[in-house]
Amino acid sequence: MKSLAVGAYGAPAVLAALRGITGKRHVDFRYERLNNAGVSQGTMTNILGGRVKHNSEAEIKRTGQLKVREDGSINYLADRVKVYMRLRMPDGVWVEWPQGVFLLTTPAQDVDVSGVITRDIDVYDPTIVLKDDKVANRYYVAAGAKYTDAIIELLTGTSGIWSWNVTASLATLPVAKEWDPGTEKYVIISDLTKALNYNSIWFDGSGVAQVTPYADPDDRTAEFDYSTDATSVILPDAKQTLDLFGQPNSWVFYVSNPDRAALRVTRVNASVTSPTSTVSRGRTITEMVPIDDAVDLFVLGQIADQKIVEASMKYEEIKFNSALMPMHENLDMYTFLYNGLVTVGKYAEYSWEMTLDSGAVMKHVARKSVVLS
Repeated sequence: MKSLAVGAYGAPAVLAALRGITGKRHVDFRYERLNNAGVSQGTMTNILGGRVKHNSEAEIKRTGQLKVREDGSINYLADRVKVYMRLRMPDGVWVEWPQGVFLLTTPAQDVDVSGVITRDIDVYDPTIVLKDDKVANRYYVAAGAKYTDAIIELLTGTSGIWSWNVTASLATLPVAKEWDPGTEKYVIISDLTKALNYNSIWFDGSGVAQVTPYADPDDRTAEFDYSTDATSVILPDAKQTLDLFGQPNSWVFYVSNPDRAALRVTRVNASVTSPTSTVSRGRTITEMVPIDDAVDLFVLGQIADQKIVEASMKYEEIKFNSALMPMHENLDMYTFLYNGLVTVGKYAEYSWEMTLDSGAVMKHVARKSVVLS
């Protein structure tokens, strides 16, 4: 989650302005054109609106659409568009937060009766660069190489990726790994992050690649609070869904790699407080989960725990709308309280979507952090 503090304004002052405590909210959007090296080419005046969506479960996590008035200023094959949400503070100063850096498609153009040419453009965050850039030859990472060094080498060698935050790990490949010619660099990086029990690669609002260790939601601190109080930004009609049917309570995780010694861990949910446990249900529902690679048995156990937590979070989901909020990134953690819903605990935001219009609403999908074992 991005900090609400910006410039000379602390988070409490910004939050008060977002909630309308200090007067009517004033928000708008700014668009900046970047070249393919990330260097600003100035503010754009020909973007008429659009939307931005972030989905933590997608490969390309941040996507959207932009409506562009054609004026010949955009190189659709090389330029990027950086989207900012802006907020006017009570003293009249505008502050802003980046909502994504996007590559552009080049769809057909429309012409209205007055001769104005517009394009409705699908846009994608820089993950698409890693998916489009494929290795020309068999790609090899030697045994003993550090996983994170291998990831950085791939990012460094990819034209159009200019900034990254990779949390260093001392873990090394126990055996060499190879990928066939034509393999996406995204696939190679994903294989390496999975073996480390890292989050899948994603790009933040400023276009910086993020490669970081997975953290159990129970170990994370809530970064924000959405509540239906007197200054709430939540809109009516929140929806809560509960789905316990078919939820496993026993898992067997194993590494399915013929070049490795067998690795296998078992987890059983036998908690008396869990509604889906073997104790509560009086029966066992087992799921066999093959894992392509893991550094060692300890990391395989971490991967197993992560997947069980993710499975548990899927059975309680909340969808709600709010006023436009500029701070969201990937899997943000917050507390949520809505009158009429049973919502005690922390929630991780799995997706959000904003229409790029000052009067629009923001859509959220969050899942509850639940301990099942």
